Amino acid sequence: MPILSVIVPVYNEVNTIKQILENINAVNIDKEIIVVDDGAGLSKIEGAEIIKHHINQGQSEAIRTGLKRILEKGEEGFIIESDADKDQNPKDCIRFLKYFLKKKIKPQDLVLLIGDRYTPPEFEKPIEYRRCINDLQLALFSLLGCPVRDSVS
Repeated sequence: MPILSVIVPVYNEVNTIKQILENINAVNIDKEIIVVDDGAGLSKIEGAEIIKHHINQGQSEAIRTGLKRILEKGEEGFIIESDADKDQNPKDCIRFLKYFLKKKIKPQDLVLLIGDRYTPPEFEKPIEYRRCINDLQLALFSLLGCPVRDSVS
């Protein structure tokens, strides 16, 4: 069983998918790649399972399709979604996986991890910074009359 399942939704990224898959395959970890062709008209892709939507259903539905496939197979590893537009570096997920494995965190212990490609590296560690921003957002929502307990959900 792979330790990592990668879902790659594809619609307008037909020209970049080969490079994306090469980048994902360059990550040295036991993995499976599920490409969800969301109406892009892809042909066979080496090293990946393709699931086809005959018409475009949107990125959310493509991700849902990939998740359903992983669950059908009974996989129990970590799951990531990687866009096919070359904005994300698949090697970044390895940092998280190494941390999870070092701390003996199992996939079933996690609910969701969201990466942010715009966060400068100096803000990756300080939780206090994020807490401060979250508290400011909560205060703003409260002032606007929108009681929200968790502004990042």
